[in-house]
Amino acid sequence: MPTPRFIFVPVWLAFMAAAPAQYFYPKKDALFAQVVVGEGFETVISLTNRGTSRYNGTLTFFRLDNAIWNPFLDGVRLENGTGEHRIRIRPGATVTLPVTDFSFGSGAAILTSDNLLLDNLIEANLTYRVLQDGQVSDSVGISPSKEFYRAAIPFETFADVGLALVNGDASGEVTANVELTLFSADGEERDTEPLTLGQRSHRARFLHEFFPDQALEGGKVEIASDVPIFGTALTLTGGEFSSLPLDPAPIHYSVRLETGNRFASGELVLLAEGSFVRGYLAIMALDGEAFDEPEFSLVHGELEGDRLRLAFTILQDPFFIEEATLVLGNDQFSFGETVVRGEWIEMFPDETILKGSYELRRRNGGDRDAMEWSVLTQFLKVCPIEPR
Repeated sequence: MPTPRFIFVPVWLAFMAAAPAQYFYPKKDALFAQVVVGEGFETVISLTNRGTSRYNGTLTFFRLDNAIWNPFLDGVRLENGTGEHRIRIRPGATVTLPVTDFSFGSGAAILTSDNLLLDNLIEANLTYRVLQDGQVSDSVGISPSKEFYRAAIPFETFADVGLALVNGDASGEVTANVELTLFSADGEERDTEPLTLGQRSHRARFLHEFFPDQALEGGKVEIASDVPIFGTALTLTGGEFSSLPLDPAPIHYSVRLETGNRFASGELVLLAEGSFVRGYLAIMALDGEAFDEPEFSLVHGELEGDRLRLAFTILQDPFFIEEATLVLGNDQFSFGETVVRGEWIEMFPDETILKGSYELRRRNGGDRDAMEWSVLTQFLKVCPIEPR
């Protein structure tokens, strides 16, 4: 039986996976960017239907560059030439599917629902198992992968971290232009590597393979993409596997809202998971005069392609000190832009409407600047969020 290090290296080198071209919907679909099989390995996918009606979907396996993959699924090889397996789960039931094969291989598994009806919902997880003499010698469980535009992986030991990234486009029309930036523990930028992911492309390597000329202890890797991608990160420390979270990273903006000859200013933080956008807005000042207590709001919205829509409730509108709903839109939005401008609308309970323009200036998330929470950080320290 090879050593854990010997096992882990080919696992990551062989990861060339794929996924459908679309936005995926949490609790309706599930993405797994890394599935490992072969002598001494197996992957177990567990699925539960949390809905009130039967869940129907398709579990699809891919590998390499858009290549169909037919491993054994629950002891039966997928031989239909499509790498697909139909999933049907009764309400409240759980299905456990071991994925195995005689020879070493790896790829991706993507579960897509037949519909967007809300009476059937899926919960999922995946477990990697390392086998020795037929017994499990090591295992690690992970949650389904999340789509993101920006993400970061803090690490303790550079050489022990493996990263897999996937462009899920199946149309052949969308290429993911990805940039990996390596920072030391003190925030110094050490290296930047571009990465192009075409249709159903996947790259999986150790960090020291992405950055072969670097050696450091402690730091982080920031990932920036112009389209949604997803991935998995693992670490091997002392011969033991563990998973690392690969969640959407916050993007920090200064914000200026103008109407007539008046303006409000503050901070905006956005996190995008596929088409879902959430975050925080803190209005700090009106016409240059700082508020005693900034107005804090939760942000909700969606991003489909380059079309951004945000909507959130402001308990005290900065212009009239009244409760209002603020809607902010942009039809050419990109996290890669340093400055974003557009129009906003406020709607008041008495149905009156106020309109204006906005400007967002990015303060982190791909512009090489260290993260600056500045005024927002100070605000959160003195004005903690309390349940309402």
